[in-house]
Amino acid sequence: KHILTISEFSKREILRLYRVPEKKVVVTLLGVDDRFQKFKPNTHAKEIRQFRSTYNVPGPFIIFNGSLFSRRHPKEMINAFLRFRNETREPFQFIMTGKDLTYPPEQLCARIASVNERLKTNAIVHAPYLPDDDLMIAYNLASCGLLYISDYEGFGLPALEALACGTPSVCSDSEVGREILGSCAAYVKNNNSSVEIENAIFSLVKSTNIRHTILAEAPQRLALFDFKRCADQTLQALKKIAHV
Repeated sequence: KHILTISEFSKREILRLYRVPEKKVVVTLLGVDDRFQKFKPNTHAKEIRQFRSTYNVPGPFIIFNGSLFSRRHPKEMINAFLRFRNETREPFQFIMTGKDLTYPPEQLCARIASVNERLKTNAIVHAPYLPDDDLMIAYNLASCGLLYISDYEGFGLPALEALACGTPSVCSDSEVGREILGSCAAYVKNNNSSVEIENAIFSLVKSTNIRHTILAEAPQRLALFDFKRCADQTLQALKKIAHV
């Protein structure tokens, strides 16, 4: 009777692929969990020390969070990070979360080990999973909130979570990316270009003006995404179906 989906982009895809009447498709935008927020001054010192010790990230870092599918270009992200390290000559690290689900298999663990050996340090840290509390800390501490390069997504929640923690992300310049993040991200047009990804990382990490502009606009963007509103819209759709 109704189809609930999480973005206008997903709605357009449903209409295009399934050819259902438009009035049946209801968009209920997701929200950001309240735990994802900026640190208050002089708080979380103990948790930060524990995080840095657990994951062996003593200095500045960038992060990817999500399953490592081929469509998310982990190889290009690794190459972009290596370029960034070589260009800046600074001890940045790259935390990559998620299982290697690339197909055909890209042997990411071997690739990460090769980069670390080349740099003679534990530059790339692969953590198969970050609990939400650790993820919140990572988003707050990261120099670049998230590398979210993907050929296809229905929403893009991790980039919003990072933004709520005060850290902008590098994202693919896609319909859904623009819908969700608006001007609150650095965009990459060519997902296959490690050079373009590296340039976007550099712009966020090194340009205080770009970061300031994004973060000034962040509250207005984040206000569009609220789980209570999502729940209310879902309930109204269910009531309409049940005629109550």
